Amino acid sequence: MAKHGIGTRQYYRALVKTGFRAETRARFVSGKQTADGTLRTADRNRRAAVNARPFAGSRCPLHSGTLFFRNARSVGSGAFTLIELLIVIAVIAILAGMLFPVLTAAKQAANRAKCAANLRQLALANRMYAEDNGGRFVPAAADIFTGFGGRWRWHGWRRTADGRSLFQPEKGPLWTYLGRSGGVKMCPLLALMRRRGVSSDAFEAGGGGYGYNAVYVGGSYWKYGFTPKAAAEAAAASDVRDPSRTVMFTDTAMAQAYPSEHVIEYSFCEPPFFLGSDGGPTPYHTTPSIHFRHNGRALVAWCDGHISTESMSFTESLNVYGGDNEYFKIGWFGPDSNELFDLR
Repeated sequence: MAKHGIGTRQYYRALVKTGFRAETRARFVSGKQTADGTLRTADRNRRAAVNARPFAGSRCPLHSGTLFFRNARSVGSGAFTLIELLIVIAVIAILAGMLFPVLTAAKQAANRAKCAANLRQLALANRMYAEDNGGRFVPAAADIFTGFGGRWRWHGWRRTADGRSLFQPEKGPLWTYLGRSGGVKMCPLLALMRRRGVSSDAFEAGGGGYGYNAVYVGGSYWKYGFTPKAAAEAAAASDVRDPSRTVMFTDTAMAQAYPSEHVIEYSFCEPPFFLGSDGGPTPYHTTPSIHFRHNGRALVAWCDGHISTESMSFTESLNVYGGDNEYFKIGWFGPDSNELFDLR
């Protein structure tokens, strides 16, 4: 290197420069690259054809064992495969199955709360009525012995005593104490039954699906037997020895078998046993009317104003109208006696 008069550093620089020029010239001649570094048209077309293949950049997994995937440019953005769609549908179905019982329970709780509010309002209205009427509660059916059931009820008044005309709530004795809200508010579950086509041909329609303890609180049958005087004279608040254990109102209905199985409104909650002429219970069961429609439970308003939920203890299989009490969950709660209805 000294013989040629070139230093070592200059010699290596010359080699590198010569080699770079030779490589550039070779790539230009072979058609891989133009002088400005861009691809020739033929080369671009070749590469575009390769990229347009269905599975560009990958090999079949059956032959190579490598991951099998589409080129990202061959699939439009936002597209779903059938498996992905089925997975989404399955997840939605699972979530719906999990939420349905929760939503059903929430709806039942809301209906129960609304029904409890209705019963609480009825109990309060009756107590206010007693304060304004010599301490006596509202009569359940003051003239029930007149004609075919009379015209007056605790929830309204009707024009005729033959059971054909409807009760008018604005003329009922509790109208003033219910805030002029249109009378008794209907239990939401009973209203739902009516929307589903259940007959509303009740001869006691107007009670909203609630029944009054007519034998003991809304009347004096325990004192005078089944007489017109007992119907006209309700019990006094002072007659109730244990208000927290004496029924005032409950959820009620009456099962019917004609022309088909259904329930109707009924405005009295009957105690388990009929009363005799002396006012004492007889050995004979009455027709049950307490309706356990809130998921197998009935709401009860007691004479002290508190509300409770009760489960059915016993019933009669069929009533006097041929209605199936067991099927419609109509019966009684508590002991097989009148002690929860009796004032004494």
